[in-house]
Amino acid sequence: MIELSKPLVSFPEILEYLPQRPPMVMVDSYYGSFNDEAYTSLYISRDNILLENDELSEMGMMDFLAQSGIVQMGNMTFITEFSKESKMGVICQFKNFKFYSKAKIGETIYGKVNKTFSNETMASLDVEAFTESKILLKGTINAMIINNETDAD
Repeated sequence: MIELSKPLVSFPEILEYLPQRPPMVMVDSYYGSFNDEAYTSLYISRDNILLENDELSEMGMMDFLAQSGIVQMGNMTFITEFSKESKMGVICQFKNFKFYSKAKIGETIYGKVNKTFSNETMASLDVEAFTESKILLKGTINAMIINNETDAD
């Protein structure tokens, strides 16, 4: 696995990149991009609402990766005029997800986001969740950033 330095953005500043609010925030750190791959993390605490039997559920891991993708999309477009008007990320599709393992309370999971296509408002992202010792899941997410005031009508 890649060795990451100190996060560029952590909780609570990460909330500027996400429409979710606690208890639904599933990303607590953003490390930036390296070689077209962006990295995020989440420490799995006992109060996480997507736990099953002291492990982060499959839905929790998918939500982590979805939010990781939205954080990366938000970072890519954060300074554009469009993104200043919009803070809503929408996941359009989850594709080809393969689950390998789950993470337990007390572990930190990391997300790797590799954009295979992107423009100002859309992206196709290959995503992967892992711990320091194992891969948890892989898949593809298609996402959009929309203008809350005009596109959602």
